[in-house]
Amino acid sequence: MSDKKVEKMSMESFLRAFGALFKNGWEAMLDDGGWIRLKAPMGKKFCFCPLTAVCFQVQNKRVTQTEYFVAGRALGLKEDFVERIADAADNYLRSQLTKRSRARMLTISGLSR
Repeated sequence: MSDKKVEKMSMESFLRAFGALFKNGWEAMLDDGGWIRLKAPMGKKFCFCPLTAVCFQVQNKRVTQTEYFVAGRALGLKEDFVERIADAADNYLRSQLTKRSRARMLTISGLSR
């Protein structure tokens, strides 16, 4: 276990880190369910969600897509931010705030239509 304290990450900081992925060669796609999925620069599969991709890039910590809360915690995100990001990525739009977050992630990733 590391003694390193995790700095808190804001939603804006997360979105900046998400945008940096694409400058570093990451690719994004929408799967059949409309979920945002990402592929690392040397990866063969779109096996990351936005939270796990940013966690991998920023913290060098690999977690599965189902461990998105672990990724959010590693990034220092508040729980409600983690839920909003995951819902937006998975096209589960239960609030206007989530809809806006999804629209921003689609624009940042180049997936907006």
